[in-house]
Amino acid sequence: MRLGVPLVCALTLVFGACSAADEGIDAESVTSSTLESVPAMTTVAPVVQLTATTEATTTEATTTTVPVVAPMVWQRVADDGTFADSSIRVVVEGGPGLVAGGWVYDADLYRSVGPWGGAGCAALWVSDDGAIWERVGDPSVCGVGDSGTGSGIFDIAVGPLGFVAVGSHIWISPDGFSWSRVYDLDGNGFVFGVTAGGPGWVAVGANEVDGLVWVSSDGLEWVLIEDEDLLAGDTVAAELRDVTLSGPGLVAVGSVGVYGKLGDADLRGAVWISEDGVDWQRLPDDTFDGEGVFEGVTSDVASGRIIAFGPDGIWHSIDAREWARGTERTVLWGPPPSSGVAWDADRAVAGGEDFELSVWASLDGGLTWHGIEPDGVTFTHAEIVHDVALVDSRFVAVGETPGPISEPPTGVVWIGEWTDR
Repeated sequence: MRLGVPLVCALTLVFGACSAADEGIDAESVTSSTLESVPAMTTVAPVVQLTATTEATTTEATTTTVPVVAPMVWQRVADDGTFADSSIRVVVEGGPGLVAGGWVYDADLYRSVGPWGGAGCAALWVSDDGAIWERVGDPSVCGVGDSGTGSGIFDIAVGPLGFVAVGSHIWISPDGFSWSRVYDLDGNGFVFGVTAGGPGWVAVGANEVDGLVWVSSDGLEWVLIEDEDLLAGDTVAAELRDVTLSGPGLVAVGSVGVYGKLGDADLRGAVWISEDGVDWQRLPDDTFDGEGVFEGVTSDVASGRIIAFGPDGIWHSIDAREWARGTERTVLWGPPPSSGVAWDADRAVAGGEDFELSVWASLDGGLTWHGIEPDGVTFTHAEIVHDVALVDSRFVAVGETPGPISEPPTGVVWIGEWTDR
């Protein structure tokens, strides 16, 4: 998905058209081998060069100042065929160590209809440490009730009862290995984001017109919430793209569509807040000064700062009601709207789909972000990073390498570490 893709596009161009960011909650701590002992790793990236910006504490746009040396080193996980013909969209810590989700393409169907013709099938992978992966073989993940195509996973959340994965359907698992498909949308929209919160779980999404929220106490039974603030109302459409546990309880981001001066639909960033996942309030239309679609939201547990990613800038809030624009985003600069973020105390790494590789690090609680430059080996410009997780003080990033024309992509995993900790 490119910047600001509306749901109407996602509904017709399903696969390769949408992504979601993950917010893992209460993930189980696991022990894994050290980076040096992992045999499945290949090239080590040189010390990454970052571009620093001045600290963004006001609504004024920041400017580039001096380059700094990133205290990180990245390695690329060796490709053993596990991620052939696949797109990895989300990764979370938990279960055996890590659980990743996305979809696997039918290569022959992909060649004839492309990624948007229902050529994809939901897929899940598990790993102890991010270096060696296996695909989950549970048939409930794909192939139940829909001939095995047209389904995909956009987000996964971890909670006290296990895992919830969402996309074209909702799946649950106690351990990351055994899954049950418990809710079908029957083609009426998508579930884009999920988090542990509210009565147990809260999921957000949209159909062609309205924003949608579902809640569940156990992951098995899901209730679609009826709230006027989630509906399009007088606007063209409403979409909820991501949700996190923060602020008054829950914060969801997305967009509303309004008619511009020429009568064309104009998508603007929107934020909804809720204490319990049942009653929602959408912030006023002028809160974000015409910002485009928000697709990712995260929160720094240490400071309580909430961060929403838009196509024009990165917005900060402490209470989810008052927001200020931080770092201005320009073309190919700054974490994109779909960024998934992993936190390590007040440091973070973000990755999201952009026109070329987009991996970013923050050393100050998300106030400023620094781009990781591709080295042509560990990272290349053509590759896409969709999400990041933290396990045993290591960042695990997932994404894909686009294939040749008319060929499906190949999933990719990278592992990064701070060198000063």
